[in-house]
Amino acid sequence: MWSAITDHYKGVFTRLIIVCRTARLDHSYVQLREWAEKHLGQDDTEKKFVFTWMDEDALYSIFKEQEQIVAKEKVQRKIDKSKAPLSSTVWVIDDLSDSMSLRQRNESVLNKLFTTGRHSSQSVFLNIHSAVSAGPLLRKGASCIILFKISNSKDYKTVSEEFGHLVGGTDVFYEVYQAALGPKSPPYSFLVIKPHEQDVNEMFLARWDQKITVESDDEEDEEFEEPVAERPRRKPPVESKVEVFK
Repeated sequence: MWSAITDHYKGVFTRLIIVCRTARLDHSYVQLREWAEKHLGQDDTEKKFVFTWMDEDALYSIFKEQEQIVAKEKVQRKIDKSKAPLSSTVWVIDDLSDSMSLRQRNESVLNKLFTTGRHSSQSVFLNIHSAVSAGPLLRKGASCIILFKISNSKDYKTVSEEFGHLVGGTDVFYEVYQAALGPKSPPYSFLVIKPHEQDVNEMFLARWDQKITVESDDEEDEEFEEPVAERPRRKPPVESKVEVFK
C-alpha cells in the first residue's frame, strides 16, 4: 500500500482514511500515517483518520463530509468554468476479513463506498485474506481485482464461476488463472482482473507486466445477437486459446 499511495498515485488524493486492526502495530501503516500527516496535512489527534475497526458512525460521517465537499466544489467549478480536480479521498481497509461489515447486504459505509463513492471522488483499497471474504456487492463494484494463489477449492470455484463468464466459461478462466498463477509462474505472482473492461483481451494481466489474451479458434465471424433492452453480452469463444504477452 505504501508504494501505491505515495508513488503510483502520488498527488491524486487529498485525504487518506485507514481502517485496519493492526494500524497501530504494523510499521507500514505507521509510516503511511506519518506520510499523510506530513504531505496531506492530516492530524490523527485533531481529526481522526486511522481506525482499528469499522466504526460505522464515525466512518459514515467522513463519507458524508466528502460528499458535501465535492458537491460544493462541483457547483463552484461550474461557476468558475474550471476543470481543476476535485478533492479526493482514498480509503485503505485491511485485516478485516472476519468482519461482518464486509458481507452486509443492508446500508453500510463499505456498501456506499463501492456503489456510490465514485460520485464523490472516493476510492477504496480493500485487502482481504480470501476472495469471498467480501460480499458479492463489493466484488461486483470493484473496478480492479488482484488475486494471489487461491488454496481453498471452494473459494476458487466461487471466483471461477463469478468471472468465468467474462471469457466464455470456467474452463477458459482456468487457463487464464494458470497463466498468471500456475506452476510456471514466478514467486509472488498475481492475477489482475478488470471486470468492467469491454474488450476481453484487456481484462486480465499476469502481475502488471504481462497481458493475458483469449483468442477464439472460431473462423466464422457471425454477428452476436443482443436482446432488446438488455445489456450487451460478450460473445463466448467457441474454442479458446489463452496466450501471455509482455
